Amino acid sequence: LKLNASQPFARSCFSRMAASPEWKLRLPSGQEASYSEAPKSMRELVLIGAVHCERIAACLKAGATSVADPASLTSSFSVLGLDEGQDTKVSIVSDEDIRCYFVAAVRPRTVVLDLRAEGAARPAGTVSIREFVAAQELLKAQESVKLNVSGKFREVHRMTAERIPLIAAMLRFPRDGDTPLFIDANPKAFDVVLELARGRSRMYMDSLEPSLKALVCEYAEYCGLPAVVVLGFEFLLIATHPTNKAVINTFSFMSQADTVYTTGVRPQWNTVFGSVQIPQTGLSYWEVEVSKLGTTNKDFLVGVVTSTFIQVGGALDASGLGWALGFISDAVQLRQGGQAVATLSDAFPITEGTRIGILVDSERGSLMFFHNGEFKLAHTASMKGHALFPALSVCADTVLKIKTGLVPPL
Repeated sequence: LKLNASQPFARSCFSRMAASPEWKLRLPSGQEASYSEAPKSMRELVLIGAVHCERIAACLKAGATSVADPASLTSSFSVLGLDEGQDTKVSIVSDEDIRCYFVAAVRPRTVVLDLRAEGAARPAGTVSIREFVAAQELLKAQESVKLNVSGKFREVHRMTAERIPLIAAMLRFPRDGDTPLFIDANPKAFDVVLELARGRSRMYMDSLEPSLKALVCEYAEYCGLPAVVVLGFEFLLIATHPTNKAVINTFSFMSQADTVYTTGVRPQWNTVFGSVQIPQTGLSYWEVEVSKLGTTNKDFLVGVVTSTFIQVGGALDASGLGWALGFISDAVQLRQGGQAVATLSDAFPITEGTRIGILVDSERGSLMFFHNGEFKLAHTASMKGHALFPALSVCADTVLKIKTGLVPPL
């Protein structure tokens, strides 16, 4: 195959490579041409060079060199990759070498294409592509990346930055010198994203204030860290008031990593809390499974309380600071202020194994209940504007089990 510089293929190569410079091709005359897309083979590189260099085109027209034969190209042309920052020359002798060079090089890349002189010695300072890739990997391992997070400057290890897909993509675009990457994000929340990229566990997320945790999850999803994204509202059961440590429930018994709750055969109404405040935006959903209905007393309540509720030695609805669905004397009731506001036994039958889903829509202030995953009813009261926590109450040996981190079923 011989080249005619006017061939459509050669022209199309040049047109594809000529926008937004990413690398330079240095020709035998010393002329440089800038291109945006990396060549994928020796053949493509030589054809691009022949568009601008008569000596290369003449070599191909002479018929001694076939662009279809990589060995013929290698014997006729010398190809070097330049790392000008470290004065390194990289020997390129195959299509695979070209691909490796363009993947590994982190600085602006220059490729020198020249006619190979018979008996010419290898230029001083020339390294193999294997040596070059190893050196670049070491360089990347020692390199830091500067970030401008809404005016707050951060500097992180490049490997940490590249674990965040959004930043890894940004690093592949050319930029001026040491200019920090600009990230339009809340610095406090983005600092948590960086900690997660450094390898912090999901347990670290559990220690965050709910609104910050929600923001971190949004950033993580946007940045391409799906493993970090918390799909649902998560909490454990606690006997101590979440905001007032002096208020302690001494009647409750919890097991299975604080997800199962009962009191025992001695009847005594009492209340336990969820360990995390319900976010004041969006939807929060969890389920309570009736693992066992008591033999001494079956009564229980599931719902929410405000942060000012402190009557842990009573039912969660007793003081008017809680709203619940209750199973009282074998009847299913919506409850508030210590009394039933509606009775719905037929619509919401309770047996052992029943899953009661609780959905809080904080922006609407509504509390909804699901029966085995199917929506059944909403509480008549509005909870809008209250700081709320999940809450459960039992009177005796009924056993309740929570399941959290669930996606809202709506």
